[in-house]
Amino acid sequence: MQKLIFSILALILWNCNSKSEKQIETKSLNTSVLTKSLFNQIGADINSSVDVENMNINEVKNLLKLMVKTDQQYRDSLEIGDKKHEAFYLQKLKANDEANLKLLDKIIQYHGWPGLSKFGEEGATTAWLVIWHHRDKRHILCRYYNLMEEAVRNKEMHPGALKTIDKGLALLSPDQIEY
Repeated sequence: MQKLIFSILALILWNCNSKSEKQIETKSLNTSVLTKSLFNQIGADINSSVDVENMNINEVKNLLKLMVKTDQQYRDSLEIGDKKHEAFYLQKLKANDEANLKLLDKIIQYHGWPGLSKFGEEGATTAWLVIWHHRDKRHILCRYYNLMEEAVRNKEMHPGALKTIDKGLALLSPDQIEY
């Protein structure tokens, strides 16, 4: 946070001393680079290094509640149409989506797929939502597909949620690979 404040103050002070057109062109370029750099430093609002292994079911339920809150907060802001902060919101979305995916991986590793009977409606929906927000990445949808399919068979996930994943997969190229 101190780096962010220092960078912003340095940018403001540097802008105040700018005089020539050449300096203005350079200033615009540096402002753009600095802005991108600052956005790249903005991390997730949830800690993906949480020790899920030693959590009980209620603690995991609370983590899932925090995950869905984190997942939705900037999406809501984007839906309002705040163009001024759109780049920031998109960066936060990306960071939060990645952190949530890491957390879901840990939950699955130690507690299995967050099904309805063990984690309730909210927990099961959160698990699906984390995957759904990676719907542009075939490898991620495929990685969790068998778990979701098994959850549907065992009535631990709503069939409509899996159908949505099926539709998402149908839109992606079968030969899509991650670079």
